[in-house]
Amino acid sequence: ILEAKRSMLTGPLPSEIATFEYLENLDLEYNSFSGVLPFEHVGGNGLRILTNCNLMSKYDDNGIAGTIPTELGLLTRLEALYLAYNFLTGKIPSEIGMLTNLDKLELYGNQLGAQGDAMPSEIGLCENLREFDLIFNYDFTSTIPSELGTLENLERLNLAYTSIEGTISSELGQLASLTWFMLQGNNLTGSLPSELGLLENAVKFFVHINTLTGAIPSELGQLTLLTLLKLENNEFNSTIPSEIASCDILHRWHLSGNNLESPIPPEIFNMTSLERFYLENNAFTGPLPTAVGLKPLVTLNLAYNLFTGSIPSEIAGLDPRFLFLHDNGFTGTVPTEIGLWERVELFAIFNNDLVGQIPERFCTLGTSLTFDCENHTISCWDDHCSDGDTSIALQKLAVAFEEEQN
Repeated sequence: ILEAKRSMLTGPLPSEIATFEYLENLDLEYNSFSGVLPFEHVGGNGLRILTNCNLMSKYDDNGIAGTIPTELGLLTRLEALYLAYNFLTGKIPSEIGMLTNLDKLELYGNQLGAQGDAMPSEIGLCENLREFDLIFNYDFTSTIPSELGTLENLERLNLAYTSIEGTISSELGQLASLTWFMLQGNNLTGSLPSELGLLENAVKFFVHINTLTGAIPSELGQLTLLTLLKLENNEFNSTIPSEIASCDILHRWHLSGNNLESPIPPEIFNMTSLERFYLENNAFTGPLPTAVGLKPLVTLNLAYNLFTGSIPSEIAGLDPRFLFLHDNGFTGTVPTEIGLWERVELFAIFNNDLVGQIPERFCTLGTSLTFDCENHTISCWDDHCSDGDTSIALQKLAVAFEEEQN
């Protein structure tokens, strides 16, 4: 064992490390090494029994640079490889496929990437791989090889913010052990394959901030272990599939920034564990469904849509902490039933065509009510509500949004 983690070491790694015959555990994480990886000097019996290699940097201005040497493939007993937060460039070598005992491959926070496919298809040969993390290699610009779908033991796949492109292969639906499916912040196009509904162990499903199109597959309703589902900031259209209401333990669902249309399935508002539901910036029209009040939610965001008609009195059952209805076409009065709410902190209704008065009890809760009273079409009983300055309202929304992301 060679262990010296968090020891404030600097300078290049000595190439002699590659000659150590009986080294099993090399753990030098959270130092500030420079230079290149020593693996290119592997030969003979050097590092022949190495099982754990942790050269994760301290995440400062220093770090190991250069490419990942092809000689890495000679370390056939390697089970864990941590090279995160360095300055590695180039491709992942195809020789990675020789590491059939590899359990964890942590390459996040580098500068990996190359013209062409920087992720080799041979990675599908790492049959024991459980964790593969590439996040924050911003210029990786590769496609996802379909062979990745053969990794039946893979539990965590994180390719977020790597500029990967192309489509999501239907073969990824074969990853039956997967719990984290994280492809957000990329340049992915095409539709979401229905085969992803076979990821029966998925807990986190993140594909937000891409350019995915088409309908959201109803097969996602088969992912009954989901707790977080993030589909926002794509170009999904059509309607929300009612089948996703079968995801009984889903507690946060993001759909904002798409082209989704009405109707919203009433079953969604009766999901057992759902606490936060984000639908802002879509193309929903018509009246707000009365099912909106079937159960309490912590947050419901319906802003920047095309809803019309009155706010239904059934909304009293929502008892939200944050409710965003601003920038729609709601008309009529605010239902007096909202005076039953106990925990509301922010109720945003500005930029609608509402009239009348906010219920007296609601105003005395000290709630941060934001609305646009420039034309004096709606008012409050006392000073607990905002003064109608939309800029103040937007500041409050920004603070609430930041809190919601944590």
